[in-house]
Amino acid sequence: MKKLNSKGFGIIEALLLIIILAVIGFGGYYVWSNRNDKKNSLPKATSQTGGPATDHVVSTEIRLVTGVYTPNNIDIRKGSLVTWVISDGGDIPNYGVENNTDSTEIFSSSLLKTGDKFSHTFKKVGTFGWHDKYQGRLTGTVTVTE
Repeated sequence: MKKLNSKGFGIIEALLLIIILAVIGFGGYYVWSNRNDKKNSLPKATSQTGGPATDHVVSTEIRLVTGVYTPNNIDIRKGSLVTWVISDGGDIPNYGVENNTDSTEIFSSSLLKTGDKFSHTFKKVGTFGWHDKYQGRLTGTVTVTE
């Protein structure tokens, strides 16, 4: 490198400094964002072909919080018990879970209010749609594999 003169850094030194700061900044952001992603995410399910299943999460519990079932699409093994937990303390007082009419896996809860739970053991392999009996816009699927 050149000795500093009265003009300060040369062009090459200034460019090197900018590159070094950019690498440090992007590296720090990458580490920080990956750490937060791992803390806040549930394990993702895999599809029959081994790739990720879109919008599906490996879980046996579905929670209703602030008017939304989360996760609403799940992957489980045959014989697993799935539990819907009503944690919502909002304005809507009534919930209820049941299978879609085209489903071969039949289940239906009674009226559910905040603090209530409903569970069903899935005994068949397939993808089964479900919806909330009182809040029809709330829907999801349970995909069951061997």
